[in-house]
Amino acid sequence: MASLPHYQQGNTGSSTSKVDDKYAYTKELRIITRGTRAKTSTAQVAKLLLLGSNTAIYKDELVGNVIEDIQDRSKLQNPQEDINKNLKDYVASGAYKNIQKTEVNSINSIAVVAARPYWSLVYDSSDKNIENGYSLNFGVITKAFAPYSADNFTVNFDVNNKSCSYNSGPQSLEAWKENDYALVKVHRDKAIESCTKKYIEDINTAIHKAEI
Repeated sequence: MASLPHYQQGNTGSSTSKVDDKYAYTKELRIITRGTRAKTSTAQVAKLLLLGSNTAIYKDELVGNVIEDIQDRSKLQNPQEDINKNLKDYVASGAYKNIQKTEVNSINSIAVVAARPYWSLVYDSSDKNIENGYSLNFGVITKAFAPYSADNFTVNFDVNNKSCSYNSGPQSLEAWKENDYALVKVHRDKAIESCTKKYIEDINTAIHKAEI
């Protein structure tokens, strides 16, 4: 069995990433091991009490732990910012390459924010043939707003609140750690490519719809 990665609790501040105990956006990938327990914030406790004691806390919502045994920390960076840059560049230079930009079809701005499943490497026992399995998870949702009186409200509405998620499927922890977490980079790149492609298709569909 592969040894567990060297990590520290998310709130120690020892790493370049600050892990939020409210289960939200994290700048770096965190690992949620089999023994990770919920570090429930005061706000989360209040939420659970309001919604009832049976409310589930999903594994990817746990705080998790900072991965320390890696040389190239860029592999751990949340894909969210890469996708935001790709979409910003596309709206600025690609979306209207063959179409005249008008007040009706203009997308003011579009960005993605964190959504479930959160950026995390989570213990995953779904494949019984893989010992000590982990899967990489990532999720975002778009935010694009326009004033209600704006001519381009419809096109902005059509690209708003669109979700995209990625799951690698389980791999052994040993496989994830091999060659300085090379597999993390492979799946991180796939998540960026997949969500960027999906959102560009959403943008193109919204622009075309606005012209009809």
